[in-house]
Amino acid sequence: MLDAIPADYRAHELLRRHPIALGSMVIRHVNASVEAARAGYRSAAVDLKDHLLPHVLSQVFRC
Repeated sequence: MLDAIPADYRAHELLRRHPIALGSMVIRHVNASVEAARAGYRSAAVDLKDHLLPHVLSQVFRC
């Protein structure tokens, strides 16, 4: 599970000793990452249309 969250969390001994606490942090981090990716995809066309050529913008959505 430590591989699913930022490396900084490895420094917290509490998370290493208590897998339930670690699991809770992993769930929160993964959910936040998914929501951030969704928000990025929702706004990418509007945010990037003045900065990227149309064919490049379409490639962004295939990442």
